[in-house]
Amino acid sequence: MNPQNLTHEEVKMLHALLGKMLEQSEPEVDPIDKMIDDIINEFDFIKVQTTMEHLNWHWADANVPNVIRLKSTARRLLKDAARYRLGVYEHEH
Repeated sequence: MNPQNLTHEEVKMLHALLGKMLEQSEPEVDPIDKMIDDIINEFDFIKVQTTMEHLNWHWADANVPNVIRLKSTARRLLKDAARYRLGVYEHEH
């Protein structure tokens, strides 16, 4: 889109829409979820899966978990650990 090709009315409408977007606040993100997301994004799950395959390590169902399952299990365990550790203070700042 070339702004030079916009009419005066289109520029005004675009300006109004951008202003509305800037006024809308971002939805609040739970700080625990944010920390867990950061951990999940920084962790090398491919390396874990490769190591498990190389060492022939299996989970209880006799399979080496794929990366998706490793991530979902890690997320669940981290949430449980945070909930257990924080207890009644889980939703405090």
